[in-house]
Amino acid sequence: MKRFLKDLERRKQWLIKTRRANWIPTVHSYLCEAHFSSEMWEKTCEDGSRKLKSNAVPTIFSFAVPKPTRNEFVITKGGSIISN
Repeated sequence: MKRFLKDLERRKQWLIKTRRANWIPTVHSYLCEAHFSSEMWEKTCEDGSRKLKSNAVPTIFSFAVPKPTRNEFVITKGGSIISN
């Protein structure tokens, strides 16, 4: 788990990537390491810990695909079909 950053510019990038509306991370907010690709990590330390690169941004998410919007049609008195 990685804490949300104090650097406001990078924190903003992380927030955009997470797509959480109306949510502000606190000092207790974390992001799972699984959201970072292997290119975002520096070399693994001897103790097995890893450090994110200074430009790391989370990119791995499985967001639900929104359902396509249904087109509504209206038939006018004249018999024409128009999109609503």
